[in-house]
Amino acid sequence: MPSPTIAPRRILLTLAAIWCAAACLAAGPALDFRTLADGSAEIRWRDSGRPLLCADRNIFLLDSRKSLRAAPREAPPVLRENSAAWATDTAELRRTLSPAPDGGVACRWSMRFLNAIPGAAFIVLECDLYAEQIRMLPPRDGSPRRLLVTPDGCAAALFPSGTIPVISGGEDGSARLRMMWRYRPEFINTVETGIILTPLPDRQ
Repeated sequence: MPSPTIAPRRILLTLAAIWCAAACLAAGPALDFRTLADGSAEIRWRDSGRPLLCADRNIFLLDSRKSLRAAPREAPPVLRENSAAWATDTAELRRTLSPAPDGGVACRWSMRFLNAIPGAAFIVLECDLYAEQIRMLPPRDGSPRRLLVTPDGCAAALFPSGTIPVISGGEDGSARLRMMWRYRPEFINTVETGIILTPLPDRQ
């Protein structure tokens, strides 16, 4: 004789599946991420698959006249799950991706440059942002924020305290995000930075 508990179990499983589906719908927009073959990080809208940010397109050293002195990311990347790393004689770079609250993504960089690199004056990190408009948002606990308006919705970009993100027009309808730090030749230079992208439930 069949167990009398089978039917109730099926009902409970069906209700649980319906609840999970409703929770996913109620959760609002979300972002996904992946690491490309060249080591770049790509953060996309989950529903449409369109990109929101392509990270670490360029990481390089400039001299005092803003001329290129070195591009450590030209070394072949070492790819692992949700991370990429580069190493040269003068620099070590690592970038990681991880889920963030509210359907967001955290992209973090750890950079280490040896001292006394000839001519080096600035450490520069550049990313591509894909947004129709980029607006200022009030800082959160001293950390700068930007509003990214896209055809798929809006997202908030949160930067570390003390960072001055510079955003300008880029190629292919994108915008170029640049973060810069002064290189101090008397020290081994270490930079820990990141950006947290969080989709917003309503278009601003």
